[in-house]
Amino acid sequence: MRGFVAVLLIFFCLSVIVVQGDRDVPPPSPSKASSSGGGSRSPDIENFIRQVESWKTNYPDRFDYLKKLLYKEPFTTETYKIPAVLIYYLGNTSLNRSDKLNIDAYVINNNPIEIRRALYLTFEEQDPGSKSFKQVNPSPQIIQTNEYREKFNDTTRTLPDLTSFQGLKSVGLVKLRIKVTDGQYDWYSSNTSNIAPPLFGDLMLTVKNNPPTLENISLIGPNPTRYNDPLDYVAKADDPNGDIVNVTLHVLDEKGVERKNVSQEVKAGDQVLFKTSQYGFFGEGDAGKNFTYYYTYGDGINITNTSIFDGPHLKTSPKIWVENPKVEAEDQNSYWWQKYTFSLDMSNQNPGESNVSVSLYTNTPAHPWKKYETKQMHLTNEPQTVRFDAWPFDVSDANQSFSYRFSFSADEQQGKDFIERASKDVINAKLVKYELISGTGLINLILIILMSFIGGIFIERWFYR
Repeated sequence: MRGFVAVLLIFFCLSVIVVQGDRDVPPPSPSKASSSGGGSRSPDIENFIRQVESWKTNYPDRFDYLKKLLYKEPFTTETYKIPAVLIYYLGNTSLNRSDKLNIDAYVINNNPIEIRRALYLTFEEQDPGSKSFKQVNPSPQIIQTNEYREKFNDTTRTLPDLTSFQGLKSVGLVKLRIKVTDGQYDWYSSNTSNIAPPLFGDLMLTVKNNPPTLENISLIGPNPTRYNDPLDYVAKADDPNGDIVNVTLHVLDEKGVERKNVSQEVKAGDQVLFKTSQYGFFGEGDAGKNFTYYYTYGDGINITNTSIFDGPHLKTSPKIWVENPKVEAEDQNSYWWQKYTFSLDMSNQNPGESNVSVSLYTNTPAHPWKKYETKQMHLTNEPQTVRFDAWPFDVSDANQSFSYRFSFSADEQQGKDFIERASKDVINAKLVKYELISGTGLINLILIILMSFIGGIFIERWFYR
């Protein structure tokens, strides 16, 4: 703009004065005489351009001085007054990052229109903790000399490049101002004093942040859990400002040491999902161990830790194969005093050999889950039968149903360390082991009579004395 005006002025001056200058370029050729006679000359634009280019090349210092001389003279006057440029703002001075902003520039220019200059407005922002301003609008707003109301000599201009503080990386005090230039002078909106709201020289705004939240935290998967079972760490992230939420899952071992952490960015209101099958949190060596976890989450400003949550508790890896648990009474009468044979087929699932302890438990209403015996088994890949010959019941178990359980020191194919069954038979209701008319019964009867007779003699002699 400045160079264009200077060229026009030079053109104007050269058209009315005689220039004594460079002899390397011929003077403009005369044009044809006008119909009115007079013999006046008009400049030839091509020759004029070549003349100016010659000055610029051969006399750069004098050329620059001529530009300044011709540029300033028509516009510089003692009556020119610096226009007042202010920030017009009607909102709260304390607001959240997501709150909408509506900021205008308000300009008063009391100069006559013939000496007014175009004003270039640059919107500047100083973020919390920063010592410098940055430009907000990519290109200046321009207010031309004829864009003022005639009665008040004022105008407004919306500054649309800052509609919220959503992009702030920290919160606190934000300072806004307008830089103004008219081609000769530079100044700021803060140069104007004695201002009352809604007009501001420097606009001071306190910007706050609503932190995100993390809810509905859960661990979804089979129970009991093996190291290679699919597990889902699930939560719901939300943010009042609509920010993207960065969520990090931290998995801790039994000592509370971080085992691994992974992160996701989710939109406000979306679900957070970490799959163990995707991230490979656990391996075969983790079988039988217990783990915990917690989250950290933030919106780029606030970062929050959750409490520590329990899980998973991983089962030991299956090492044995069990099948055919059964029980057989000594005979079909199933009396309480009889022998019962409990058996189970077992084998080792892994290559090689394995030592496993096997315990037998029986369960009746009179004796709930009574442990009977434990055996140590040396297992190979070949199935073998484990047998318990047991007399697990007494007279109080008569006429009752029963169940039994085999418990192992290693997990079986279902990931359990036991297997139990209920017997189809009921313990016989008979209480006495022997029949009344039998050799054993007769002997018992004689013994009872003999003991009673001897006891009576002893008592009679005692009282006689």
